[in-house]
Amino acid sequence: MPEVNIYHPCITRISYRQEKGDSNYGTCLWADFEFDTINYRLQITSDCGNYSYQWVPTPGKESFFGLCRRIKPDYLLSKISCETAIDRNATLKSAIDLIYQNFGYFADFEDDWETLLECELAAISNDAEIANHIVGFADE
Repeated sequence: MPEVNIYHPCITRISYRQEKGDSNYGTCLWADFEFDTINYRLQITSDCGNYSYQWVPTPGKESFFGLCRRIKPDYLLSKISCETAIDRNATLKSAIDLIYQNFGYFADFEDDWETLLECELAAISNDAEIANHIVGFADE
């Protein structure tokens, strides 16, 4: 019989929502930051991706929010993500391979569809939109 545990965390959630008038509108439209203050865990759910990291709890020495106040952006990025920018060429190659895997190498694709996808991705200036565009392109 499997062991089942019930967990009642102490979580503080900060919700972020962009508005159309924001200067960087479209880079990340929404995000929820959840701080588990018992287990020292940060979980971020957003339209730019989902990220999480857990530190070793030190409740007798420093609170989780005390730790968070000391965290520098580069350190946090290194903990929640191994990539800081999208490699467009590698992304294009992976997308083409994935499309072939899902639809078959002998599917009836439009001529030069790979070149068309490459041109469309080159026209996108916001890296956050690349994944959405690839999914839409594959659906066509």
